[in-house]
Amino acid sequence: MKRKAIFFIACACALLAPSSGHAIVTSNNATAEQAPSGLIWDYVYKHPDVSAVAVDRYWIITAAHVADYGGPGTLTIGGTNYLQQEIVYHESADLALIRYDKELPGYYPLYTGTFPTQPPSLKLSVILVGYGYTGTVSSASWTDSGSGRGTKRWGSQKIDSTQTVSYDVGGITGWTTNSGFWMDFDLGNTAYEAGVGVYDSGGGTFYNDSGTWKLAGINTQRNGTAPNYTSTFAVSVPAYEPWIAQNIPEPGTAMLLVGCGVVFGAVKRFRHLNR
Repeated sequence: MKRKAIFFIACACALLAPSSGHAIVTSNNATAEQAPSGLIWDYVYKHPDVSAVAVDRYWIITAAHVADYGGPGTLTIGGTNYLQQEIVYHESADLALIRYDKELPGYYPLYTGTFPTQPPSLKLSVILVGYGYTGTVSSASWTDSGSGRGTKRWGSQKIDSTQTVSYDVGGITGWTTNSGFWMDFDLGNTAYEAGVGVYDSGGGTFYNDSGTWKLAGINTQRNGTAPNYTSTFAVSVPAYEPWIAQNIPEPGTAMLLVGCGVVFGAVKRFRHLNR
């Protein structure tokens, strides 16, 4: 499948192509800023001003280019500060796991199934969540407003195709190769058709798997010709679930690590795997 220029939906304008932009963009912001029916969206967080998703009692996952953004990475949840202890970057994909010093309020199970994109199977209907800018939509694309970031919003989509996509995010991570999926923008396709952009990087794509909402992808890019964008790319969670499981310790070990984090709280450990 051929696609036009790809634009990062990164956390800092300096990391973006010249047509940097927006975020969860739908035609109905009032609805988008209320929790979607059925999905508890409380465990999608800002890190630090971008987006990330809790996947364990002490861990969140985000895009590697979000983790590279710098700063303390503190999460403030219900008036409590959660202190970043460690970042684990994937060896090749635009993904990073981040560990905190205390137990998070909750987290999402991981989707480990497939993404059917050809008949006779139905394309999966999903929900996207992030903290980016608003924008405007047309029948087959969206544009940026350059405002409204920092408010959690959601929108709906369908997974149209799977693809391995390579791109350079700079920073610690550099060149990445990502197994993922595209979601094309078609205003009549879903009830609250959405696109994503700047400050939505690291946010989640969620699928209702037999009654349980699971994390299916981490949003990282958009595609199109500025100022009009036509599709969203997410890194596949099923493709990287073994890496996630490998690097999130068992509960007993997690408690030991948290104890170490309290003692050595001023020291953050940043590690790459197999580098």
